[in-house]
Amino acid sequence: MPAHWILAAADMARSLQNYQKRSFSFKENWLVLVVIGGVIVLGIGLYYWDKYRKEFIQKANSSGSPKSLFLDLCNMHELTRAERAFIQHAGEKKHLDDPALAFLDPQVLGELGRGHTGEAAAYAQLVIKLFGRPQSVRTPREKPSSESSPNENAETVAN
Repeated sequence: MPAHWILAAADMARSLQNYQKRSFSFKENWLVLVVIGGVIVLGIGLYYWDKYRKEFIQKANSSGSPKSLFLDLCNMHELTRAERAFIQHAGEKKHLDDPALAFLDPQVLGELGRGHTGEAAAYAQLVIKLFGRPQSVRTPREKPSSESSPNENAETVAN
């Protein structure tokens, strides 16, 4: 090992000993201690605030209220805030007691989706997202040749 490494290590050790001999004075370091204490208190406060907030939200959502049902349905369908607002707005326009009822009847949103405004287009997209394409827009399904209609089955049984 080269000699300059040994001298550097010895110098570093001497510096550390001198630093440790220096007394710790509150007068010299009061600002540092106050900042450290403030950060600790802030961290503890944020921890308990977040814990309380999560418990409060969980209790509000699990209470069986109409609002919790609506929020559960919105979460299940992965709706954005804007889409939630459209459903609530539709519930207000249709005078529904509970906006969750809009998830049961496609006509609630479908009637608002007719028109040529930007809002109507958003309602139409929401109807498609929640209920699929409307029957009037769907293409008729061709039945496979292996399937027979009930009338054909009745004729076969009668013969």
